[in-house]
Amino acid sequence: MNSIGLLAAGDAGGGASNPILPVWNEIIWGGAAFAILFIAMAKFAYPAI
Repeated sequence: MNSIGLLAAGDAGGGASNPILPVWNEIIWGGAAFAILFIAMAKFAYPAI
């Protein structure tokens, strides 16, 4: 079997190898959304408490 056939056979899963860890773009978007909300809450909500 040639190397391209082995690569194609090895990529048959079609998903992330770890079911708990999300893909990188979701980690980046989630981290950015968390940072924006955290900064907004720290600036506006925390001083009011």
